[in-house]
Amino acid sequence: MLTLHDTRREELPVRERNLDPDLIFSRKLAKRFEMEIKPYFNLYVFTVLVICVRSISSDPDKPISFQTIVLTGEVNKVDTRLLNNTFEYVYQYTFNISTFKVPWNDFDEDIRVHVSTTNKDTETPVLFVVRQKKAVLSWPLPILSNFDNKLYNVASRTLCGEVQEGAAEKTIYVIVSTSSEKNISFSIQVSLEHNFIMRLNESLTTDVSPLSPRFYRFVFPSSPVNRFVLLEVVSEDDRCMTVSVQNASCPILDQENNVQFEGYWQTMKRKAGMTLRKEDFPNGFYVVFVMHGDNSRCDRISNNEEEYTNWMWTWFDGDIPRVKNVKFIVTEKISDLEYLAAIFGTVGFFMLFYLFSFIVSCAYLCRKDLPPVFPIEEDAPGTSQTAGRGRRGNNYPSHPETNTRIESEICPIIQSDDEVDGERDPRNAEPIVDEMTSSVASNNNAHDDRQLHQATGDEDSHWLASDSSLDETDIDMLEDAMRDKNVYRTTTGVTLSALARKNPRIIAKKSQLYLWTLMTVAIFYGLPVVQLVFTYQNVLHTTGNQDLCYYNYLCSHPLGLLSDFNHVYSNTGYIMLGFLYLLLVMRKEKIHERLLCRYPNLDLKYGIPSHFGLFYAMGLALIMEGVLSACYHVCPCKSNFQFDTCFMYVNAMLLMLKIYQARHPDINISAYMAFAALAIVVLLGVVGVLAGNIYFWVMFSIFHVLMGFYLSVQIYYLGRWRLDCGMFRRIYNTWKNDCFASPLMCLRPLYIDRMVLLLIANFSNWGIIYYGLYDMSQDFASHLLVIFMVNLFLYSNFYIIMKVTHREKITFQPLVYIILSVIFWTLAMYVFLQRSTSWQTTPAESRNFNRECILLSFFDGHDVWHFLSAASMFFSFMILLTLDDDLIFVPRTKIPVF
Repeated sequence: MLTLHDTRREELPVRERNLDPDLIFSRKLAKRFEMEIKPYFNLYVFTVLVICVRSISSDPDKPISFQTIVLTGEVNKVDTRLLNNTFEYVYQYTFNISTFKVPWNDFDEDIRVHVSTTNKDTETPVLFVVRQKKAVLSWPLPILSNFDNKLYNVASRTLCGEVQEGAAEKTIYVIVSTSSEKNISFSIQVSLEHNFIMRLNESLTTDVSPLSPRFYRFVFPSSPVNRFVLLEVVSEDDRCMTVSVQNASCPILDQENNVQFEGYWQTMKRKAGMTLRKEDFPNGFYVVFVMHGDNSRCDRISNNEEEYTNWMWTWFDGDIPRVKNVKFIVTEKISDLEYLAAIFGTVGFFMLFYLFSFIVSCAYLCRKDLPPVFPIEEDAPGTSQTAGRGRRGNNYPSHPETNTRIESEICPIIQSDDEVDGERDPRNAEPIVDEMTSSVASNNNAHDDRQLHQATGDEDSHWLASDSSLDETDIDMLEDAMRDKNVYRTTTGVTLSALARKNPRIIAKKSQLYLWTLMTVAIFYGLPVVQLVFTYQNVLHTTGNQDLCYYNYLCSHPLGLLSDFNHVYSNTGYIMLGFLYLLLVMRKEKIHERLLCRYPNLDLKYGIPSHFGLFYAMGLALIMEGVLSACYHVCPCKSNFQFDTCFMYVNAMLLMLKIYQARHPDINISAYMAFAALAIVVLLGVVGVLAGNIYFWVMFSIFHVLMGFYLSVQIYYLGRWRLDCGMFRRIYNTWKNDCFASPLMCLRPLYIDRMVLLLIANFSNWGIIYYGLYDMSQDFASHLLVIFMVNLFLYSNFYIIMKVTHREKITFQPLVYIILSVIFWTLAMYVFLQRSTSWQTTPAESRNFNRECILLSFFDGHDVWHFLSAASMFFSFMILLTLDDDLIFVPRTKIPVF
């Protein structure tokens, strides 16, 4: 039997059959390893060795060939070298303190480091580190701009020049390194910054780029004449930059991302200015210039415009470095004595108005032109109120007793308390003068008139007292028609007697409501305004952000908490002249009351009704205009511009209402309705400023047209036109009847003078609407103000022209006021157009309009506008107060309505 062992032996070659079997198996295994496994094993060992070598060579804790090269730097010499990741350079610069000028225990020159590189790979930049005794400064090169993808490979920095007291030397170290494996060329130069210390009235010029900010130091003289200095910066290009003023201490924040965290700062394009006080900077200050990488902080543009602007800047600049050349100077501001001269000079100027008014009042007291005999009032058709009474109480001589009464205490005025629907009750409206004078009229006529008036006491009742008989010979004189508003207000040739039928006492009280309503509005509107603007002022001082307020920084004089005292104080004119106007209105009211004591029926049948409530409201509105304008100028900006314009709307509205009330006393709107309409106007102004898009402008224009049409119809028909469903039917019937009567009647207006006024007013308003839609300015509040002022201008001129065409006399006093008003308004508008700020733009763009002071080295053009406009408004108010003085003794049946 053959075993396994024997079988294996037989398979072996003959020369190996006699060998040991274990030896034979080992040889076969070795042969198989050599043929199949050995190649892979060698590859594995080689791979492991490579990995170990690479890991050892890349171990940061065990650098193989990295070294530090220390060099002694030479000042003002450019050193250019190659650099890679295997070594770094350490430059040591030593400065001898004795070589510097030390006028105020600090350098008159400072150290500036200028570096550049040819590297364009932002992934492996060259890192520059400047180490001082108490500060470390570092930056990489190159840097890619986020704005225009421009690569900056040049930078320079000025070092903060603190020197330890008693030190003989100052040493700085500049360390240069990179992570690039390739050799990179770089250059470094450390030099002395000449003219580092600024001095009064010495102009300096420098260049600024995004990677090369600049700063200079100013130290107040040991004995300054004035406490304030003005820093003025100008440039010829529109690139955006930040100007910062920081306390004279290290570190200095001179980068775009941190310059706002210290001191006062403002953005600029072509102009900048700051008024600085010595008490705020006892050790002096640094003026820091930081160039922005783009213009986004200085331009107010939308997102789509921003992309276009970015492309334009890139195309315009090309490869030109973004460098801005600036010129700057520090000058002294006015002294405390000049402050006082400007303050008291303003008060003195407006005190001249008080003196002028006092002289005019004294001249009036010397007048003796009051008529000794009251004029005779003729009967006028269509005025049943005066039909009988006019013959009884108009032709009488002055009584001797009245001459003494006018010089004594003001006597009480007795008026009827009986009225129906606000109209004076003819039964109790007998002239009081009958008690003082003898009767010169027929008692029978008076008795018949009283019976007639008793039968027609209610204005809504159109029936006359009549005989119980129905005799066909009786004649109906249609006296009831003269009691119907729809009749006597729509006839041609309407006189004031038809529109002054209501009880004067009731109308006077309604007129007083304007004053009390305005006073309430002023208090509730003014107090939050004062609180808000002073909060703005505190925020400005706390943050140092001078972009919050749109000042004229080249002419702003601080005082206390106020950064711009002169623009606040120049509103004193409105307040002083407002109080003066109230005094003059009060004086005229006293004179009127004395005239009523002498001629008791004067207020019933003669002259323009003297309702002084609107006059008082106008004076208060002028005062509040000064107060709120001053509040606005505490920190003028877009958010609070409405404070400056709100009471301008009020003044314009009150003036138009007063002009209309003069000839339409019975149909003037109430104070509540007037201020409700004004509230809507203010609301529209706020919405227009915050969301003045195309949709808002279209909706407002439609509203403007419809409101203008409605008011035109109401004015044309003296308030007797009704807005209801039958409106179009009435229009059609009227037009049809006119055409049947005569074809020309369809085209000829019934009231030509009113039609001319309304056509001119509507065409003017349509022009304003068209311009508003075309321009769509962000200043919607000014657009509203233009609407008010244009309509006021048209209406006031229309009133004066109609007064002249109706051969009414314009006396000397209102004529003088008209001339002065025209002169002052012309000068005021000329100065106003020379603007010095604009909140519709960015703060940087607004500073391009900044101008120097032009009056007493304290006031600029806008301050002069305050003075001139205050005087202009005062003279305009005085025109209304005195314009109709020629009609005091003219019967109302002879005073036309227009």
